[in-house]
Amino acid sequence: MKPDINKMTLREKIGQTAIPAPPTLSSGMKEYGGYAEYLKKYPYAGIFVEYFYNENGDRISDSSEFTALVSELQTQADIPFFVACDAEFGVKGEIFADGHIIPPEIGVAAANDDDLAYKRGYYWGREMRSMGMNWVYGPVGDLSASFFSTHAPRSFSDDPEKTSRMIYYTVKGLQDSGIAATAKHIPGHGHDFRDSHFSFCAINDTLEEWNNGQKKVWKAAESAGVKTFMSGHLPMPCVDPTPTRGRVLRPGSASKKVLDIFRKDIGHDGIIVSDAVSMKSLAASFDHDDIYIECFNAGNDVILFCHDDYFDVMERAVADGRVTLERLDEAVGRVLRLKEELGLFDGSFIGAPLSADEVKGFEKNNLELSAKALTLVCNDNGLIPIDKRSAKKVSVIAITEYQPFVGYLDELKRSFSEYGVECDIYDGLKSKAMLQKLSDESDLVVYACYINQQRPFGFPGFSSDKALGTLFNAFSYGYEKSVAISFGASSVFYNYFEYANAYIDAYSDSPETMKAVAMALLGDIPFCGTPPMEQKPRWI
Repeated sequence: MKPDINKMTLREKIGQTAIPAPPTLSSGMKEYGGYAEYLKKYPYAGIFVEYFYNENGDRISDSSEFTALVSELQTQADIPFFVACDAEFGVKGEIFADGHIIPPEIGVAAANDDDLAYKRGYYWGREMRSMGMNWVYGPVGDLSASFFSTHAPRSFSDDPEKTSRMIYYTVKGLQDSGIAATAKHIPGHGHDFRDSHFSFCAINDTLEEWNNGQKKVWKAAESAGVKTFMSGHLPMPCVDPTPTRGRVLRPGSASKKVLDIFRKDIGHDGIIVSDAVSMKSLAASFDHDDIYIECFNAGNDVILFCHDDYFDVMERAVADGRVTLERLDEAVGRVLRLKEELGLFDGSFIGAPLSADEVKGFEKNNLELSAKALTLVCNDNGLIPIDKRSAKKVSVIAITEYQPFVGYLDELKRSFSEYGVECDIYDGLKSKAMLQKLSDESDLVVYACYINQQRPFGFPGFSSDKALGTLFNAFSYGYEKSVAISFGASSVFYNYFEYANAYIDAYSDSPETMKAVAMALLGDIPFCGTPPMEQKPRWI
């Protein structure tokens, strides 16, 4: 039953405006002897699913174990809780060993198909809901206006019209599946190339530029009925030029002037949740305790990744008048309303398992989207497609900082084997002599590259000795039979492979993308993707 806000204790109300950081949640569970006991002591609005551990201290990698635990905890909770996640690469891409990897936003925009975008959102949401999750922090609506932005691989496009359309259908699909979607990161996070986890970032558009660009995206999300927005920690000086610490400008997530645009102009009356409050672009602006209060008073209804001290800080702030009960009740009211809309007060904690037909539909949509997204950036000597009747052997050389990607390439190997083509996977190049041997023995040499958001953290480039050594030796032999393929960031072309005679953007490391790449390389499907953003920095 939905609680009466007038009968809730102050501590219960405060808890409904916060979600703990994953390490805080795990530590609390261990300290108090279990999640149920911890959440009684600290009645948070929800939990965030990332590196989730069972009560024995072992990381949960199987969704069925997680679903059983969440179902039990929900029935024990005085107020049912949100089970939130990012899962931008899909459940298997980020959370559990089972489930699906999905093509990211950049691939959706490259395919540029409304129906495929909707179905991707729907199946993505259905899988999360079937496992007990009910609130996803996506889709990303940031315009990738900076070529080197760490957000570029996870954004749809640098085109406001295309991004508006893609976010509209993605939100529709997600929420039709029974999960709450979140458009992020308002006011817009694609202009600064720095990573706000570690750096101070800003959005330097004029108000006119913002109105003609990023604002259109957020209005499209609102018109789709998006349940929540997430605020990013970027100052927007054209709206709020006030400093917080000397010359440090006020982050948008802590600016009432910025967030009021979404309340009054865009018309959003649902939840606004802050991005993680530990991120440096916010943490550099305030003392620790002030972060909670500044973000809450600015208009965030839920403060993300708090520590347990949130309760004490907010209790003191209510007592001394820095936070009013009126503002607290406003935020709690929005939280309870969303929980009611999600059916949590009726015991609707876990969605129905995906049927066999839904699994087939999910994988079919992933394959169609991946195939339609494939972008042949250059093919100067007509290498692609290769003749599948005469092709005998392909050598694939992985270049990545994200080690699981090398294992994902096994799906590419299997896809080639279905054509009777032998395929060997190599984790980098050790020498030019090694490349010479591979080139002599192969009909096609593939440089399979992978960079994505937080893979690695920081600037989206290669840095390890193995990756840089491979790049140093790449194309030294077999130039005429070599192709570079990015399975993540499209900036790989300009940064590393502008000299290649053949280059492909595939955008995703999902199994269906691997299959589509093999099909396209061997001529069974055409390349029809369009670059979702510029191939070079704007000053070139």
